[in-house]
Parts: sequence; structure tokens; C-alpha cells
Amino acid sequence: MAERAAAAIVAIYRASLPDLHHLVVLVPDLHAVSRVARALCRAAELPALLLPRITTLAAWAAEVPLARPLAAASARAVTLYDALMQRQWLRQADIWSIAQELSGLFEELTRYNVALAENLDDFSHRMEAAYQARPGASLRFEAQLVHELWWAMSRGAPELTPAAAYQMRLAHLAHEPTLPLYAVGLSRLTQAERAFFERYAQCAPVTVFEAVRGDQDALAATLAAAWPAAVELELRARAARLSAAHPQSALKERMRVFGAASAEQEAQAIDVTVREWLLAGKKSIAIVEQDRVVARRARALLERAEVLVADEAGWALSTTSAATALGRWLDIVASDAYHQDLLDLMKSPFAFHELARGERLQAVWRLERYVREANVIVGVNRYAELARRYDDPQVADMVRRVERGLVALKRNRKPLAGWLAALAASLEEIGVRAGLEADPAGEQLLELLASRASELEGSGTLFSFAGWRRWLAGEIEAATFLDRGVESTVIFTYLAATRLRRFDAVLICGCDAQHLPGNSPAPRLFNQAVRAELGLPTQADDLRETEAQLSALIACSGVVLCTWQRRLGDEDNLLSPLLARLVALHGIAYGSDLDDDGLASRLQHSEVASPDELPLPAPTLRSSPLASADLLPREFSASAYNALITCPYQFYERYMLKLGELDEVQELIDKRDYGNRAARGACEVSSHLSGRL
Repeated sequence: MAERAAAAIVAIYRASLPDLHHLVVLVPDLHAVSRVARALCRAAELPALLLPRITTLAAWAAEVPLARPLAAASARAVTLYDALMQRQWLRQADIWSIAQELSGLFEELTRYNVALAENLDDFSHRMEAAYQARPGASLRFEAQLVHELWWAMSRGAPELTPAAAYQMRLAHLAHEPTLPLYAVGLSRLTQAERAFFERYAQCAPVTVFEAVRGDQDALAATLAAAWPAAVELELRARAARLSAAHPQSALKERMRVFGAASAEQEAQAIDVTVREWLLAGKKSIAIVEQDRVVARRARALLERAEVLVADEAGWALSTTSAATALGRWLDIVASDAYHQDLLDLMKSPFAFHELARGERLQAVWRLERYVREANVIVGVNRYAELARRYDDPQVADMVRRVERGLVALKRNRKPLAGWLAALAASLEEIGVRAGLEADPAGEQLLELLASRASELEGSGTLFSFAGWRRWLAGEIEAATFLDRGVESTVIFTYLAATRLRRFDAVLICGCDAQHLPGNSPAPRLFNQAVRAELGLPTQADDLRETEAQLSALIACSGVVLCTWQRRLGDEDNLLSPLLARLVALHGIAYGSDLDDDGLASRLQHSEVASPDELPLPAPTLRSSPLASADLLPREFSASAYNALITCPYQFYERYMLKLGELDEVQELIDKRDYGNRAARGACEVSSHLSGRL
């Protein structure tokens, strides 16, 4: 489609070449900008070209200034949370998740111009018809929840929601258009977006290039038969029509499917296939992540083979070591500085970042020895006392900094912005902020915290430490970490980001029924029937969009490999129904499958060889160490004798070199302590009674 659009644009403005800066070209995703730019250069057949403005409709509209303030999504969720708390309709543990879901639902209603009836009874009757259910308390409660909060948020709010701001900006762009406009590959336009193009076309040229599905070649015909826009014939009839029109398979040498025995084998298959493609001279390789767990393991294998990858998909920020360090600090605050959490944080590279690594670890090791010897479980004051007792000024300074960090996070009720400011101050005290700034994931985590603090500056709703922490955990869980520091011909990406892009080779991992098209969590509000009744997108719409994206990706790629796991544990795992339909269609039409039968055997010889060509050292004889007589203990305990009989090396370490293990902190009372305390208590009671008598 990009080449077709580029050829048409160049043909229209041939007289203006090489200057095309007076045009605007809209693409579905910013990842497609470079592809369209290259297509224009090839179509113009010139060494240099002054390119048009190539952007997305959302990015273009975002440049339009607005007179009214914009309400961030996080601030809207807090307002909904406050409204739910005031009404006391739900259990407190569910309020944050319900507020987030309501915020997203209200944005969808605005984006698709859905206006709810002002009368609650009318809205309830509409929901009853969609649910095909009799009136009931639960249905009435859902209708009241959505209806009341929708109108409460819509009436009198001075700020614009993101969806409303987008629509206002589109209307402003369409008011006085001056530049010719070309839209390439846009899909699922909302009513406001369609109205924008209609209004813009009244004053300036507008050309929309859409995907063409038909029988223009064998590959397009095969994909259209597998995923038709409208199912008119059954699969066998479509296969017969396909083989009659195109006797030779267009997929046999282009696409393969590999069913792995395990997640590890699937990751190995990705690793080996990508390296084979690189050796074959492929210049652009995409790995489409449907299963992120397998993709991360494959990335590790590729990097072990010194194949760097550029990651466009990223992974959950909550899984990074930076987020783990932040979570450990909040555990320390919540648990009165529990010793294990404190030691774990102090051993991490984020805490006390300005100290040299060896110096910091030595100090932490000494503190751990003090804690274990004194059997201290919690309490920063007790750690400070240990530092004074052992006369260790460095440990004392580190403990004082932890204490100041805890004071900064005093556990009284604050607004969310206040909690975030206190968190920033506490991280500064314990040197974690400097450690986060030196880490790519930590840097993005700090950006997220600063962004939320700015968005919530005007919110006055007070939260407890536990309530703020639940909110913060949800924000970090929803964020994605992107490694921006690597550029490579091998990229990890997601299906929606492949639109209008061409690759020499594509590998789609996680092509089972669980991951492709994927099972999004069922909404607690509005099932699919209600969404269809209101005019909101449904799962059927999402499925058709996935089919279109998958079809375009296969059509625009040189070779394609789809991997999946045949078994999950002890159970069979099914291939994605989308690919199963394509494989079945190909088998019926051409009498052959698309399985890659040779890949499993190639994995056995795929280990990355060591770059070191030096010969291995000669085998050594078993050592016979001699113990110095002055190290021999003069007395043997029963445990020492058992250690000598069981393992002489263990005896040598513990009783001759005196390298005994650190004591464990005893958190629970054992039977001996229980007996001793019971005996002491009995003695005290007896003494007290004797004194009274």
C-alpha cells in the first residue's frame, strides 16, 4: 500500500519535484514513517527529495492549542475513586480497579460519540434489552453506577478529557485547511475522524488509500480466502476456488509453522532461525511478540550469540530491577525496616549509589553480621544501636540515612502528589535516586513518577500509605519499559506496529490460541452485547483488525515463520485459530502442510561456540591437601566429629579455618525458648504469690 500511495503522490506532483513539503501524509503508526519516506524517494527516482510532513492523525492534532485545560487520565481516575468512596457502593479493595475501568469506559464513550440517556430508567431498559435479561438488582446497580458517574463527570467539569480534547483539535484542524492531505492505511476510524476528513475535503484535496483485498495475485487470494471480510462460502469451497484460480501455492516457500515441545525449544528456534537469516543476508528481521516470556528468553539467547536486538515492544516496567528496588524500599517503610528487606535493598546496586561497590558491600556485610549475632528482626533504632555498639561509623551513617528516608515518608494521610514528593525525598536520602538515574529502566521509572506528580498536583483527595501504594503499584504495572539504547536490523515489535512496514523476514512467536489473537480480560462493566448496542468496539471488531494486520504483515514480508508450543505442562496446546484456518485452507487446496519439519533437528547443533580458540588445559590429578598441625583443634565436639566424618573439607573450613556460617535471625520461638519463657513465667508467678503470702 505504501508503494501504491507513493507512486500516486509522485505522479500528481511530478512538476513540483523534488519539493513535496507542502503535503501532509497521515500513517497509522509512527513506525511507518520511514517506510513511506523511502517509498516516496524510490517513486521519485531522485537522489534527494524534500519530503512532505509524514505523521499520525493523533500526533498532528496534538499540536493544536486549546483554551480549556486538559485533565490527565490519572487525575480522572482519582476523581472517580473519590466519587466511589463518597457513595460507598463497593468494597474498598475493588475501588481502584473499578475507577480505572470506568475511566477507560468513559473515554471510549466520548471517543465514539456515545451519549447516555439522561433518564436512568431509559438507560436501564436499554441495558436490559442488550443483556436479554429481566430487571434485577445487579443489573440496576450496574446501570446506576455507570449512569450516575458518567453524568457527574460530564456536567460542569472545567477540564477536557483526552478524548474530548482530541475531537476539539480535529474540528480546529478541519476548520481552515490549506494543505493537500493523504491518508495511507488508516483503519477503524471513529465518527469524529470520519467527520474530520469530510469537513477537510470541502476546502482542500483529501485522498484516502485503503487496503485492497482481492484476487490480484496468488498470495493475496490465499490470505483473502483464509480471512475473508465476509464469510460467504465454507472453507472447502474457498479452498477449491483458490486451487482452481492458482494451481501453485504462494505460501509453500514463503511461510512455515513450527510447533515446539517447550518454551525453551521455542526460544531456541527463534534464536537459530534469526541467526540463519542473518547469515543468509537478511537486512531487516522482525520478531513479533505474542508471548513475551518466550520472547525475552529468545532475546537472551540472541544476545549470548552477540546478536543485539532493538526492542519496540518492551516489557512491563514492574519486572525490572529498578521497580523491584523501589518495591523493596516501600516494604521497608511498611514493615518497620524488616531486616531481610533492608539488607536486600542495601546489597542492590541502586542504594547508596555514590559509595564504591566494594566499600558498600563490606559495610552491608558487617551490618548483616551484627543483625544476625544480636538477633534483630525489625526497627531502625535497633540497627543504629548495633552500629554504636560495634563502633562502626560507616554503618551508623548508612542507618541514619535510612532513618531520614523513613521520616520523609511519614505514614499519615496525604494527596497522591504529596506521597510522590515524599517518595522522591526519601529516595534522595538513601541514594536510590542516583542509582535509578544511572539505569535505563530506573530513568523511565523516575520519569513516570515525575509525570504523575505533575498531573495530580491539583488533586486534594487524601490517601493512606496502603491506598497510595496500591495506586502506585497499578501505575507501575501498566507502564512499559522500552530499551532505547540499541539500534539493530533485528527488532522485537508487536503486531499493530507492523502496519505499512516491509521486512525481509518475520518471526511470529506465541502463535497459540492463548496468545493469538489473545484473550483480553473480561470487563466487569458492559458485556459484548451491551457494547454492540451502544456502538462501542467489540471483540469481533478486534478480531477482524487482527486478521487484517496479520494478512498485511505476511503479504509485505519475504519469509515468515510462526512458532508455538504444542504442549503446556501435561496438556495439549492448540494452534491459534487464525493460523489453523490458514493451514487447513492450504492443506485442502494444495495437499501439503506448512510445518517446518527440519528446524527441530537443526537445534541440536545450534549451540554458540566459544570464541576462545586456545586448547583446553590438561586434566589435573585429584588434589591431596595437607592440614597444618597448628590449625588442628584441641577439642572435638560431637558436631565437629560428624563434620569430619561427613566431609573433611567442611570440617577444615569450619573448625580449622574458623569460617563458620553466620547465625540465622530467629523470628519464631522454638520449643526450647518457649519452655524457658514458660519456666521463667512460672517462677515469677510463684515468687509473687510467695511474697503476698
